[in-house]
Amino acid sequence: MLKIGEAAALYGVSNRTLRFWEDAGLLKSSRMENDYRYYDAQNLKRIEQILLLRKIDLPIRDIQRIFATGEFTAVVGALEEHLKATNRKADELNALGAAIGQLLVVLQTEQSQGNAINVVTSNAHARNEEHARNEEHARNEEHVRNEEHAPVTKSTPVTNSTSGTRTPVTSTPMMQQRSGG
Repeated sequence: MLKIGEAAALYGVSNRTLRFWEDAGLLKSSRMENDYRYYDAQNLKRIEQILLLRKIDLPIRDIQRIFATGEFTAVVGALEEHLKATNRKADELNALGAAIGQLLVVLQTEQSQGNAINVVTSNAHARNEEHARNEEHARNEEHVRNEEHAPVTKSTPVTNSTSGTRTPVTSTPMMQQRSGG
């Protein structure tokens, strides 16, 4: 068993971090007569696991969920969600890097800060318009896919026996199959 300060020094974290993880339900210390917090081998192993998950930037709430369930599917689910978020963040950082690169090129060639900012903002506007067009295209493709899988309907005029008027009635393939139509 290690005192809180010894565990903190061993793993390169602060006492405060260990207390925070304990308050979050990730660790459990034992208190001895001297009122110090002590961590046993199981909790020291848990600290290693938390550090690994924090190293890949996994949020505390996801670590709590993993430890609470202890199920493999919870780990996989949390990591899949985190990968998606990380990829989105990487895309944003790549776009930021491209904008900075453009600004540097313009600054180096134009030697005019005002002109450089105008060029970068007009390029950013063009990228935003292209992004909006791509999103619209994706929505249209999704709409077409949904229509392709929608049930085909058939409209058949039906005569109302009381009034003699003909009204179109729409039926789905399931209805047509039941009625033999």
